[in-house]
Amino acid sequence: RAYASYAPINVKYDEDDDRNGYQRSGDGYVASGGLAMTLTGKLNGDVSVNYVSRSYDDPLLPDTSGWGLGAGLGWTPTYLTTVYVRVDTSVQETTSEYASGYLRTLYSVRVDHELTRFLQINGFASYSDNDYQLIDGAPSDARAWDKIYRYGVGLSWFINRHLFLNASYDYGKLKTNVPEDGYNVNTVWLSLGIER
Repeated sequence: RAYASYAPINVKYDEDDDRNGYQRSGDGYVASGGLAMTLTGKLNGDVSVNYVSRSYDDPLLPDTSGWGLGAGLGWTPTYLTTVYVRVDTSVQETTSEYASGYLRTLYSVRVDHELTRFLQINGFASYSDNDYQLIDGAPSDARAWDKIYRYGVGLSWFINRHLFLNASYDYGKLKTNVPEDGYNVNTVWLSLGIER
C-alpha cells in the first residue's frame, strides 16, 4: 500500500526570547511518501522518504531542514516474542546559543518476550545521530554533532488487569565534538503503573 502525508508544524514558546535572546518560535512541515506492506503473516513493515523543514521567527537562526529515511519492521517469530526495528529522521529543538536546531536520525531495535502470562521481559538498543544547524559566525568549538548510544533491559510484572510493576536498567553514552562534554550514565528504574 502506497501512502503520502503532509504535516504542518507550528511552534509557539511561552517566552518570545530564549536565554540567548533568540526568537525560536516558528513554522515548518514534514512531507513523506512511502510504502506499507505485510511481507508474511509474521512480518510487516514500512519504508518512506521524508523531507523535514523548520523555520524560525528570528532571522539570525538558519532553517533546519533536510531529507531523511523512515523505515520500520515488525517481526513476530512466535506468539510470545515481538521484534521492532525502526529508523526515523526528525527536526529537534535546541537551546544552544550557536544553533537553530538539529536533524536527528534515530535507529532503534526493541525485543519483547512473554516469560509467563504475567511476566514480560524486554530489551532495546538505539543510536541517535544529531546534526546541528549552526548560525553564521559560530565558533569552531560550537556543538556541531552528537552521537548518542543507549541500551537497556526491563522486566514487567502484571499484577492484575490494571496494575503492573516495572524494573529496568538503561545505559547511555554521549559522544560530541565539544571537548569534555560527553557522558556515560547508568540508570535504574522501578515504577508502578496503572492501566485502565
